[in-house]
Amino acid sequence: MQDDWSGYSMTIARVRPDKHDSKLKSMNQISVNEEKAQLVLADDGFKNVTLDSVFGQKVSQLDIYDKSIKPFMGLVNDGENVCILCAGESGSGKTFTLYGNESSNGIVELSIRSIFEQLQQEPVGLSVVVSIVIYEIVQDSLRDLIDPLNKNISINSLNSLFGCTTQQGLKELQIKDWNETKVVIDKSLKNRSLVNNSTGGFMSSRSHVILEVNISIFFFLNI
Repeated sequence: MQDDWSGYSMTIARVRPDKHDSKLKSMNQISVNEEKAQLVLADDGFKNVTLDSVFGQKVSQLDIYDKSIKPFMGLVNDGENVCILCAGESGSGKTFTLYGNESSNGIVELSIRSIFEQLQQEPVGLSVVVSIVIYEIVQDSLRDLIDPLNKNISINSLNSLFGCTTQQGLKELQIKDWNETKVVIDKSLKNRSLVNNSTGGFMSSRSHVILEVNISIFFFLNI
């Protein structure tokens, strides 16, 4: 088991359950070897793909979180950045994995609940502010999903200090617990750009959604 998760990354795969009525059945026949963390693609010459972790169709959301995400959450309150990237074709289960449903919590909820639980253990005398920013990238444009009418957004590519891309002008809301956060996320996701998926017969997004949770911890000195 990895002890120091700082600077470490993991690549995992999850195979979504087959739906008999689905119009998106993959032509690839995939088998899973969770013990060896391998995917076997049957119609690709039985090619084995080895990753850090592989999860089959019956694995729960909580199992995926505990084994793949939870080890990184301790870094958040230590001031380090943690990124969770979920990728896949339309209908592959990204939204369910991230946001879950009424009976199964998603990775986003489990992660944010963990952040607030850890913050409750911070020493007395510290002031903690947690805020959230949600936006989408559609082709070459950026849209604020918390405030879709916001036109005051600018992108600074390659910030010289941190060597990264930063966004300015996005609406940032303070959040105090998961319940407040859920309200913000639910409203924001309804503002996504959607198009009709001609293959699957459902509305699908052609954008990339970025959800940022920012934590600021202040301490006060009596002099």
